[in-house]
Amino acid sequence: MSDHPRSRIRTRLLFWFLVLLLVPMTATNLVFVVLSWNAAQAQVWRQLSSVASLKENSIQTWTFRLSQSVTAMRTRQRLGQGHFVPPEADLRSELALQNLFEELYVVETSGRVVASTERKNVGKVLVAKEYFPGLFTHGFVSPPFYDLTRQTMQVVASAPLTDPAGNIAASLVGVANLTVLEDVMAERTGLGTTGDTYLVAPNGTLLTPTQSQKRNDVVRLAGVASIRDLATGETSYQNASGTTMIAAFRWVASLGVVLVAEQTRAEALAPSLKILTINLWLEALFILLAVVSALLVSRSLARPLDALATTAQRISGGDLDVLASEGGAWELRQVGRAFNAMTNRLRSSITELTAYKENLEGLVAQRTMDLEVALNRAEESDRLKSSFLATMSHELRTPLNSIIGFTGILSQGLVGPLNDEQKKQLGFVMTSSRHLLELISDILDISKIEAGELKIEAVSFDLASVVARAVKSLEPLAQKKLLFLESRISPGIGPLVGDPRRVEQILLNLLSNAVKFTDAGGIKVVCEPGGFGVRISVSDSGLGIHPEDRPKLFKPFQQLDSGLNRLHQGTGLGLSICQRLVELMGGTIDVESTPGQGSTFTFSLPLTPRRTP
Repeated sequence: MSDHPRSRIRTRLLFWFLVLLLVPMTATNLVFVVLSWNAAQAQVWRQLSSVASLKENSIQTWTFRLSQSVTAMRTRQRLGQGHFVPPEADLRSELALQNLFEELYVVETSGRVVASTERKNVGKVLVAKEYFPGLFTHGFVSPPFYDLTRQTMQVVASAPLTDPAGNIAASLVGVANLTVLEDVMAERTGLGTTGDTYLVAPNGTLLTPTQSQKRNDVVRLAGVASIRDLATGETSYQNASGTTMIAAFRWVASLGVVLVAEQTRAEALAPSLKILTINLWLEALFILLAVVSALLVSRSLARPLDALATTAQRISGGDLDVLASEGGAWELRQVGRAFNAMTNRLRSSITELTAYKENLEGLVAQRTMDLEVALNRAEESDRLKSSFLATMSHELRTPLNSIIGFTGILSQGLVGPLNDEQKKQLGFVMTSSRHLLELISDILDISKIEAGELKIEAVSFDLASVVARAVKSLEPLAQKKLLFLESRISPGIGPLVGDPRRVEQILLNLLSNAVKFTDAGGIKVVCEPGGFGVRISVSDSGLGIHPEDRPKLFKPFQQLDSGLNRLHQGTGLGLSICQRLVELMGGTIDVESTPGQGSTFTFSLPLTPRRTP
């Protein structure tokens, strides 16, 4: 029984040692394997894409040579301008000059073949052929098509022939020798022993043979049908024999075919698989060494830890006189000493706590009394602050109104004529006084709201009239900045019950901010039914608000462009007052904004007023 606790500790130590060591190592190795495998596949695809690019260049050169060769034959034979039927011997001599074509023939616009290196084809009508319209365009090389006569895929190139009037009346056509193209695709440099390149028509028919299939065979290859729109692509698939292939696709626009470069996955990824196999063997060896090391370490730690656990149990039972062993390895001696120091401090703390407990009730009562005094002082300070702000705001408004009145009398010339400069300076005084009066009014409102003295009326009013007055008040400022200002009231909105003066105050604040922060475009006010009331939104095309600035919007005395160099005036109280007024009327307010595109402030009001006592 004495070995049971130690065995349990040793098991836990062994378990956690292996978990902390092997789990990160295994996860890291797994990530390495996955990344290495993906990197190897990507490298194979890059190599296959490079091969496909080289082959695509060769195909484009081949198609260009086809077009140029037919044009050169037309010139050498002096065809056109009324001479459309060259001797068969001349066509055969041209055919013998190079190996690009299997047949040469001349076809009229009616579709009838009038001359050919193969006599059996003279007189045939080709008008029904899908490639026929292209024969009478300059530099035409047809997409691959299936020739029923030869029972194989074919490509033709043509050079139009004109009559004396300059109209196209016939065309010199060359049937391409696809063995030249097959030689190009048969080159397998960089593709190993299993690699292959071949051309596939959009319908899946092979234009060039592969190592396992012949020309004209139909292949089922994932991605061929959609590669025309994608231009390039890569995939892995299983061929007819069940072998997994890695393939790169490329759409060859000049010929209208899909070029496929592929290689078996086994060969393409063989070097990477070898490296990964070695890595797995090394990991297995490391795991074995880690298990052996963990067994040795856990065994050496289990016995002193068991002794320490026994000591801890005795201390938890109230025996504070027991001491831990300070023998063994240096680290275990340090643990024993620290444990004994902790026990000594615990004994001292218990003694102090016993003494402190006797005075605890008195200390709690004293702290409670101190907190009550501090709370009363804070409430009194807040009340005095609100009262002071309300009083000072009222006292400041009276002389400011006098200043505005006297300035108006002077500006109107009622006490004597003024020159232009004097009128200009009095205008500055009037503007500044009104701005200061607005600031004082905001401070007075926020003070009343915080003191709970602001009363909200509940009367029936016409929302359209309130909106019209607010828009009318801001029109001069909007026109000054060349901004449009419009409103739209939904027909379904009837009379509301609430405080029209406070609703107009909210609208004026929101419209004033919209005009202030908008330099181009305009502002729109929309009122429509929403939820259990009406939704009123003010949208602008201004600067917008960054997400990190939104928490500041409805806080008093918070401004987005704070500092000595800020561009817009204000105390930062407008939006805070709007929010408080909307909430007092039982509504909510929110904002949606995109930096550089504008903002939309929306507040909702209930159709029925709050009940007042």
